[in-house]
Amino acid sequence: MLLAWRSLPWPLIHDVALMHYVAWRIADGAVPYRDLFDMNQPGTYLVHLAVLRTLGGGDLAWRVFDLAWLAATAGVIAVFAMPWGRVAAAAGALVFVTYHLAGGAWQAGQRDFLLCLFLLLGALGVARWLERGGVRSLLWSGAVLGAGSTVKPHAALFAGALAAVVAVAAARACG
Repeated sequence: MLLAWRSLPWPLIHDVALMHYVAWRIADGAVPYRDLFDMNQPGTYLVHLAVLRTLGGGDLAWRVFDLAWLAATAGVIAVFAMPWGRVAAAAGALVFVTYHLAGGAWQAGQRDFLLCLFLLLGALGVARWLERGGVRSLLWSGAVLGAGSTVKPHAALFAGALAAVVAVAAARACG
């Protein structure tokens, strides 16, 4: 908690400032990849647009978003690790939170960090399907991995690996 509190005055720096600028220009009517050159995927702009429209464009708004995203990601880590006990769940979440915050302001809102939540939710969906069956877990797993692919296309590789896990498990279940 102390690290989170001490991170509140962190400024927008590194990639985040550039992505915020592109999102701001998009909000003013610019078309990405035509009016603005940037190599980021459209989901990145959607995240920044959502923050700009809901929380504002300032440093504190981005810190609030980053900390909320961090809490959500840590929560999914805890859920994922819960079968190994409360200590494992808490430790997994706290190690992730500490690692992210210890990286300093330049780590705030990086696309790789944003992608973690999508990847973890996708893996959790497949794990739930393996544990309980039912298609619903696979559907939301695919949906979040698809959304993650709009932030960074590397999520598609992870989705392919999870699809292989599903295919092997389904083949084993069929005989």
